Amino acid sequence: MKNTKELLMKRKDLPMLERAKKDAIKEFHAIKTGLANCEFDAEQYSKTMSVLAAGIEAIQVFVSEVDEAINSIEDEQTRKVLAARYTKGLCWEDVALDAGYTLSHVHRIHKKGLTALAHMSPISKI
Repeated sequence: MKNTKELLMKRKDLPMLERAKKDAIKEFHAIKTGLANCEFDAEQYSKTMSVLAAGIEAIQVFVSEVDEAINSIEDEQTRKVLAARYTKGLCWEDVALDAGYTLSHVHRIHKKGLTALAHMSPISKI
């Protein structure tokens, strides 16, 4: 269950990482443009762009798999709590407010959701 929670926490931070990679690509293009009058290693540029694109694609696949796993949970209450925490990135207090439950009840639902996700094959293969 601890590994499942760690994976979900990574899901929460992935949009920020994806934006950072996209910003790095933009910055890299700007540097390339600024270096137009200088010697430029096109092969290295191409390799770097491929690595960045592959990283972004891997992030998108991971996000999709985690979202799919959360959405496959049958219990709507559990789905709502996990989505609020890991998809929307809400803090626990906001998850409780959003769901209309007490903080302790949200934690019980969360534990139930982690147990459910730990037994699902897609989340365990991520």
